[in-house]
Amino acid sequence: MRRFLRELQRFRRPVLPRLLFEEKIGAGSFEVLQRHRIVMPALTVDSWPCGGTWTEDCPRRLIEATPPTLTPYLAVCVASPMGCPAISLSENDVKTFATSLENFGALLRNLLTITPGPTLRGATASGYEPLHLGTVGLCGNQREVLLAPQPLDPTFEPFVHGRSSSGLGTTLLVPSGWRLPFRLLEQHGPGNRTEIICLDQMLTIRDQAITTTVAGLLLPVDRRMGPSQEPAPAPVFCEGIHQLGRSELTEVGYWDIIRIASTHDLLVDVASSIDGGHYAVYHKDEEGAPICTPVSPVEAFALIRLMIAGEALLARDLGLSRTRPQKAFEALRRKIERPPRRGGWTALKTKPGNTPEELRYQFLPPADYRWAILRPLGSTLV
Repeated sequence: MRRFLRELQRFRRPVLPRLLFEEKIGAGSFEVLQRHRIVMPALTVDSWPCGGTWTEDCPRRLIEATPPTLTPYLAVCVASPMGCPAISLSENDVKTFATSLENFGALLRNLLTITPGPTLRGATASGYEPLHLGTVGLCGNQREVLLAPQPLDPTFEPFVHGRSSSGLGTTLLVPSGWRLPFRLLEQHGPGNRTEIICLDQMLTIRDQAITTTVAGLLLPVDRRMGPSQEPAPAPVFCEGIHQLGRSELTEVGYWDIIRIASTHDLLVDVASSIDGGHYAVYHKDEEGAPICTPVSPVEAFALIRLMIAGEALLARDLGLSRTRPQKAFEALRRKIERPPRRGGWTALKTKPGNTPEELRYQFLPPADYRWAILRPLGSTLV
């Protein structure tokens, strides 16, 4: 699902031949999206991306294969001399599929308990055009919910600020936090008058269907009401540890953090488990894009020990493996941190020793590195 949302982040309505769509988002995800009618058949293409140094000005041309072959089409280079080989394509390959924002919006209304209704406020002068989904409300306090595809559009940020200047609360659903300015996500985090919520932290494909990790978009009344209507405080759900200190979080506060997990460089969540008793580690991939990697409980606790130790530790002190602790830690580090370039690892540093067994490891993130740990309140495991 994340790969599809990444395409939605870049293009408002991705339109691609089936074969290329499957390459970009995965064949399994494509089938699920097609079943939900989020991607639908469109026209047949007349060109195909170049297989060499491709630019939009130099695609392959699509022609009928002559004499007839097992596949009816050939994509041939238009350059002279030819810069890439011709490829054979089937009828199914060249059929394009377009993204239906309307059907995607209908799915979101159903999953997130959004009430369809008329637009509560007209568009702002920024020129950005979101898709109106409806409203959510609690005790008479309504918020308009908008799907905001392609938030990398330069008109998106002025649109967000314009919504904030009026009285009506707004929930903006964006595909992901990928390449969005951190200051924008922080200023308009969950619970603000205009809040930005990242769908890649809420939607997943499970059992051949699109599902969500939350029951709806309603945050508790203490985030939506005025002081005269404030209810009793919600119970503490977990503890948050971050570069600024520690804090106790309600269950809603926990989900607030999970919804903006993509804005973190490293977020380790052991407050609740995911598939098969694993824990989620949110981090950045080699391109700096947000990603979630499941790790075992032993790996998660070892990582947290290192993050909160405040000093360099031997691999054997992390509790990963009795026989090959160093190898186990190196494998864990490769899972969650980009490979080192000049200057070494970003945050999980290696400290030299007189022998390989005396190598130590320390969590030393750079000043602009955003990290957090979510763990059960009063946990003695880490």
